[in-house]
Amino acid sequence: MAAKERLEARKKEEAAARERDRDEDDPPKRGRKRYKQRKHIAEPPFGWMKRVLGFRQFSLRGRRKVAGEFDLTCVALNLGRMGTMICWT
Repeated sequence: MAAKERLEARKKEEAAARERDRDEDDPPKRGRKRYKQRKHIAEPPFGWMKRVLGFRQFSLRGRRKVAGEFDLTCVALNLGRMGTMICWT
């Protein structure tokens, strides 16, 4: 009787493993997972730049100058965030 129970338990484990593998290989589920990560990471900083820093458009022209201006804006945003983090700890 114990052998039969072990066999049943093994079959259940294998079925659960197949189910997990199928979920990981399912493209819509992978896509939803990636989109959820992307949504959390990328969107808020641009809103903060616009709302908090008032950064609506670039003042300079040219790709290198715009990249530099954007970098400075990112540094200003991060310094502000770091300041609030340090004050609260």
